[in-house]
This record gives sequence, C-alpha cells and structure tokens, in this order.
Amino acid sequence: TVIAFPTDRERWTNYGLRAARFATAQSETDGAYRFDRLRQGEYFLVAVDGRHANAWMDPAFLEAVAPSAVRVSVQWGESRRQNLAFLELVGK
Repeated sequence: TVIAFPTDRERWTNYGLRAARFATAQSETDGAYRFDRLRQGEYFLVAVDGRHANAWMDPAFLEAVAPSAVRVSVQWGESRRQNLAFLELVGK
C-alpha cells in the first residue's frame, strides 16, 4: 500500500469528514501504483505493508514514517512517476 499524506503536520488532524489531502493506493505485482485524485500540494509518499493501509489516520504513525518518506510536489493535472522503496515497519 502506498500512502500519500500532507507534509504540513498541522493537516494530520482535524481534517473533517473527508480527508481530501490523504490517499492510499494498492500497488500492482510489478510495484506500480496510481493516485487518481490527489489535490495540488506537497506530500509525503510511503510504501508499507497492506496491514497499515489505514494507519494514515494516526498522527503518531505519520510522524514515525515521515523521515523515511519521499517528498513530492503535485500540480493540477500533472502526471508523474515516483519510485519508492518498501518501508519495513519493525515491531508493528
């Protein structure tokens, strides 16, 4: 699972009923993934085991993975490729 979350830590909480700046995508067997609707902005991307697909809701999880995440800037209508390394979460 690839998780996209905002680089602005203030957006990790109090995001209302719909967390528009968070997204998850399942990777294919070849590692390819796709976010269909990601708003313009600055994001961290991290690839983790599918068991952690909903962990984006926990600010402590985001704080723990942010140092290992890849930072990307997304513009409206942009299409891009970003390679990621799988993040093995030890003891989780």
